[in-house]
Amino acid sequence: MLAGGSAAFAADAPLRDAHQPPSLEYRSACPVAPSGPDYSGQDLTNRNFHDRPAGSLRGANFENAILKGARFDGQDLTGASFRGADLGPSGFGPVNFSGAVLYETCFIDAILNATRFTFAEFRCTDFSGTSLMHAEFGPLQKIAAGDGCRTDFSHATLDVNAITTDHWGQIDFTRTNFQNVSPSTFSLKGKDITGAILVGANFSSIDMTGANLTGVDFSGANLIAAKLDDAALNGVSLVHADLTGAGLSCARFYGAKGDDKDNPNGKACPDTPDSRDPRKAADLTQAVFRGANLSHATLNFAVLHGANLSGATLRNASFIHADLTPSGTLPAASVLGADLTDTYFSGAAVNFVQFNSVILTRARFNDATLQGTSFNGVIMPDVSFDGSILENVSFHGSVLQQARFTGTTMKTTPDSGGTGVDFTCTQLGGSDFSNATITAADFQAAVMPPGGECCPPKAGFAWCGTIDITQEAYGPVTFPVLNASVYCPNGEVAPCTGRQWIIPGWQTRDCSPPPDHALRTVWSKPPCDAPPGDIVHFKDDNLKSCILEMLPGHPSEVTVQTAQALPEVRCPGRQIEDLTGLEHFTSLLSLDLSANRIEQYALPLPNLQSLKIANNALTLLDLSNTTGLVRLDASNNRLKSIQHLDILQALEVLDVSGNALTALDLAIQDTLIYADASDNQLASVLDAYNPTLDRLTSLSYLDLSGNSLSSVGALTAIANSAKQNPDGRLAFLEVGCNAGFDCAALQLDGSYRALQTSQCAEFNSANNQWVVLKTPKCPTR
Repeated sequence: MLAGGSAAFAADAPLRDAHQPPSLEYRSACPVAPSGPDYSGQDLTNRNFHDRPAGSLRGANFENAILKGARFDGQDLTGASFRGADLGPSGFGPVNFSGAVLYETCFIDAILNATRFTFAEFRCTDFSGTSLMHAEFGPLQKIAAGDGCRTDFSHATLDVNAITTDHWGQIDFTRTNFQNVSPSTFSLKGKDITGAILVGANFSSIDMTGANLTGVDFSGANLIAAKLDDAALNGVSLVHADLTGAGLSCARFYGAKGDDKDNPNGKACPDTPDSRDPRKAADLTQAVFRGANLSHATLNFAVLHGANLSGATLRNASFIHADLTPSGTLPAASVLGADLTDTYFSGAAVNFVQFNSVILTRARFNDATLQGTSFNGVIMPDVSFDGSILENVSFHGSVLQQARFTGTTMKTTPDSGGTGVDFTCTQLGGSDFSNATITAADFQAAVMPPGGECCPPKAGFAWCGTIDITQEAYGPVTFPVLNASVYCPNGEVAPCTGRQWIIPGWQTRDCSPPPDHALRTVWSKPPCDAPPGDIVHFKDDNLKSCILEMLPGHPSEVTVQTAQALPEVRCPGRQIEDLTGLEHFTSLLSLDLSANRIEQYALPLPNLQSLKIANNALTLLDLSNTTGLVRLDASNNRLKSIQHLDILQALEVLDVSGNALTALDLAIQDTLIYADASDNQLASVLDAYNPTLDRLTSLSYLDLSGNSLSSVGALTAIANSAKQNPDGRLAFLEVGCNAGFDCAALQLDGSYRALQTSQCAEFNSANNQWVVLKTPKCPTR
């Protein structure tokens, strides 16, 4: 223990986040072998090399030397090696490399704390594995890439603001242990870091809005809840990166701004920067986008083998010519529970993708080849497969009203047999099969009403029913002309014609679950002269108008039937005060009511997975009837408590910052990945049954700053340390501005990155140690 109750711990090598795949260690050899004067292993503390003859230190060997306080300012150290040397500060001051030439200079594993590099020139300099805490590089930096090499900070410890971002494209930051990475101290908003190597970077919650990230290598990076809206991501590598809950609306992974041919969102997203390599495709293999917002994102030509898009919002996203198929041992991309409304898949490879439990309203799969793809039970009215080839594709039980299959080929996969395309128990009212070529298909119990079964035409349109999710009318089916026998809706096997397209009496047992297989009516003629059914009664006109604007055709009322089918409501910033009427929206998966005037929330929405209700006036938040939440943002309200947070079983992302909470059931949220409860009045996040946060083994980011906490218990079980706990996930912890907090109770030493970010420790450059403080610092915000 040090004076004042502080403990000191030696700085550890930079850490690998547990969620990232293992990587090769940084290279063991210097850029060039030293060939000049040999000072290796000597004690040269405070030695002045500044006055040595010009060029005399080129290729010098200082490996494993003690060089504390030495001066090298102005010297040409091209090809010199300081590998393993101690270049920390002495009692006379720091080591000085100001104005030095450091071409292919080797500092691998050296201690360089507080060293001065102002006005030095860097080219292919190797800082791999070094400790550069408090090092100074100055505002005017000269860092250039060489022929096939970069200045290398891989596995080094470095302040994230030490190197100006205009040089990041010439540098290798692979698994750099960046310091001071928090939303309050660091931002890449609007920056251009084209070509940067940031493998394994921990940039959770960092703002990169509108940044030019062309060709950046974010492989294995932790980008949970990061803001990447309007960013240019052409050619980016996000292999095995975690972007859970990230914002990527209007992010462009391919094409140029305003390029309508390759970028359908060009006009909808005018703020993305110009990429230097617009035709370079992104590699998103095994990237995790769970719950991320990719609305209007352009992912054309992207590689998505094994990617996880579960629960993501992908409205109007473009996957033109993207590859979502399996590859080797990697599965196809997962889109479970995603909202793919108005998404473009034209020309995409989606073989064996399971589009189950998703929304695909108005999605486009034109001119694509689909093999073994499953759309079972999917809501996908107005979808288009024009000109596509469908081989052993299944639509069993899907809603395909008003779908387009013009010029589509439907068949079995060569040499594999099968039934071709499965339309059993689908709703195909209003679908168009003009010029389709069908050699293998199963239409048993498919609902395909012809014009004669529907309401008489008015204004040239025969009304056969209404699409629940869009409240749009659909007409009769345009039937295919068949030359091959298939299974017809009435159960016969024939080249279907006439009554063979009609389910007898529109009743069947084929679409009911076992064991009863109850007789079901699967379609009925609409009431031709009757008004719509029951309508939803709203008390708040702003809420009503917002929802009506979301529906095609902008009807005057919302029917209860449509309300019960809608998967998403987005009404931020509409001055909404009353939520009456939303109780009918029982199929909602996502609800955004941010920036309104809402004071109470207690809606019974059992299927809801994402709730955004930040920046309101909430005093009541009751989650008793919303138990399936995966993402909750209730930040910046007036909450003193949250009712029934403890019963949530799948919560991954939680933001309740900026409230008046005095207690929070955090210790039992064992599915959490990201939690921000900063700026409240919390006295505890533990309970009698959970005296630690040990259950939170998936937690990567935790901000509890600005509260009244005295302890969160020991974090050694969940915090990441290459030495002590390589499987721990917690890499970011912030507990600053908790006046009575006991830092020692964390039981973390300098090997834990969570300690380094926590405000509970300071780095001593002279001793190369992290010093644990008695109480955390409270930096100005």
